[in-house]
Amino acid sequence: MNDELPPAHVVSDDTWLMLLEHGVVDGEPHAVDYFFYASAKAQAVSLAVQLKRYGSAPHVELRRTGRLRLGREWIVNGATAPFALTHATLQAWVASMYHLGRAAGAAFDGWGFPVD
Repeated sequence: MNDELPPAHVVSDDTWLMLLEHGVVDGEPHAVDYFFYASAKAQAVSLAVQLKRYGSAPHVELRRTGRLRLGREWIVNGATAPFALTHATLQAWVASMYHLGRAAGAAFDGWGFPVD
């Protein structure tokens, strides 16, 4: 499945090692934050419905963009329910978010969580 992902959405060995060095414990439950962009409200709402099926409580908001603030983009963000975090489960989750975003016409911008 990683062959289908853009390089920015592949959790590298170096990234995983850095997470371990900063307090992530392999296999322990952890919630993961996510962030998507959508160009239309319908896309954002459709994505939010799908994310709720994963047990998440996504937040949808409109943001004005551009120098004169005339542009618009929809932001969908939130956090997952905690799941056993390993390199493999994190990569599988990132891949599923990337594909979920594409299916809804939105862009998965990334993930994160606080570490020590």
